Amino acid sequence: MTPTELALAYAAYVDAADVDGLIGLFTPDCVLVVPDPPTRLDPVVEHRGAAGVRAALAPLASFASTRHEVGSAEVDGSAGVVLGTAHHVLEDGTDLRWEVRYDDEYRRHGDGWLIARRAVTALSIERIRP
Repeated sequence: MTPTELALAYAAYVDAADVDGLIGLFTPDCVLVVPDPPTRLDPVVEHRGAAGVRAALAPLASFASTRHEVGSAEVDGSAGVVLGTAHHVLEDGTDLRWEVRYDDEYRRHGDGWLIARRAVTALSIERIRP
């Protein structure tokens, strides 16, 4: 899988709530750094390895659904920046729309690439009521 394909697969696995598939996109020793909204929108909470990825994504189970849209993915060697929108929909239909930036480091694995480090920045969070 190319780094650009990783960006698309990440969005698809998150939206399908396929945590095992998502973990397969990361190296075993990966680091996933996420924000701590609403206090911090920059990447400040660090998670390591498969268990860390699982823990970082656990809060997504509280949403009725999610929809991640990849806007762009720019890759330079083993580093990339992915920009997109993440919709986190509550039971009442409220959409917590995040404009996000993923700063990635990739590592070769077999014939493709895996994510070795991903830092997630929420550029903005907007509450859209139905």
